[in-house]
Amino acid sequence: SSNLNERPSSASWARLGLGLARFGETERAVVALRRAVKNGHDDHKTRVELAHNCRIVADWSHYYEDLDRIVRDAEADLREGFNPYFQPWDALGVPVSNSLRLRIARSYAKTLSSKEQPFGNWNICQDLPMSTKNLGEASFAKPLIAFMSSDFVHRSAVGRALLPGMIATSKYARIVIIPLENPKAETKSFVKTVRNKGAVAEVLHGLNNEEAARRLNRLGVALLMNVNGYTGTPRMEIYSLKPAPVQALLQAHAGTTGADYIDYNIVDSVQVPPEYPEFYSEKLALLPVTAFLGEFSRPHISDEMLLEARRRLNMSRDESVYGNFNRAFKLHPGALEIWKRILHNDSSGSLLMYQWKDQTTAPAFIRR
Repeated sequence: SSNLNERPSSASWARLGLGLARFGETERAVVALRRAVKNGHDDHKTRVELAHNCRIVADWSHYYEDLDRIVRDAEADLREGFNPYFQPWDALGVPVSNSLRLRIARSYAKTLSSKEQPFGNWNICQDLPMSTKNLGEASFAKPLIAFMSSDFVHRSAVGRALLPGMIATSKYARIVIIPLENPKAETKSFVKTVRNKGAVAEVLHGLNNEEAARRLNRLGVALLMNVNGYTGTPRMEIYSLKPAPVQALLQAHAGTTGADYIDYNIVDSVQVPPEYPEFYSEKLALLPVTAFLGEFSRPHISDEMLLEARRRLNMSRDESVYGNFNRAFKLHPGALEIWKRILHNDSSGSLLMYQWKDQTTAPAFIRR
């Protein structure tokens, strides 16, 4: 039996920190992970998780030191042909080079593609000609546009704003919604809603990646929209089988997928300046307005509503109001300095931040 008085090993501290982080005990997780690193448990996963949890609680005491080490680890992994533990969505939340973001994304995209294509580049559209028999119309039917995501319910902009509008007004295409997640009660409600509005809904939960890709192809999907990117549970392997002749990324992952099987990235010129296409594996489809939708279930906010909101916040009518509603891990010392300069130049301005229920950064950020 083990000695109960024995000091925990560095690996034990790391496991404890990861467990605490998983259950939302972020501050305690930071303590445990720092203890693990201090005692010699210096692997890539521990360092990335430590830096991530430090950002959540706005502990930036070693921010750039930690980031420099993580970047060096990622570069080493890429040189050796491994996927870095510093993943594509991690790289978007910190100030690293766009070229590194692209290389990490390409590494992950290639791995996901090879998992489903052990014998080389296989394309379901070539293997199985697209069928129109399920469209209910002849071969000249409206093309089918599919939106696929593991989380339509909590992606309010797409689920509540974009899709209902497209379903209601589309004259040139039919819309199909593809939830990837286990159909829980809220997902079933969403599926019922879009069906009532006239869309087709196909739930792919329970199908493996090849089965799901074949199902999409048999539906006759002409354009497949990826509404996850690398966030959530995206099942990028399905896209790697190219079930649709055209596949695009929409308001999901604010960077590149690095995937040669995603044809277009629907963005705007603020998010992606047109002069930097080399940092994207996809062709850029630049919208004239923002590609990131807000919540449009209330299309008009009256002056009375705005005045009432200011009254509740003890703000005058002329006071400038700024908002930063990002999740905690996207904030960093550079962002703090920018907000400091803005508020210094506008002494009457106020900064509003959203307090995410599982993160405590907003108060700490404001105190700084």
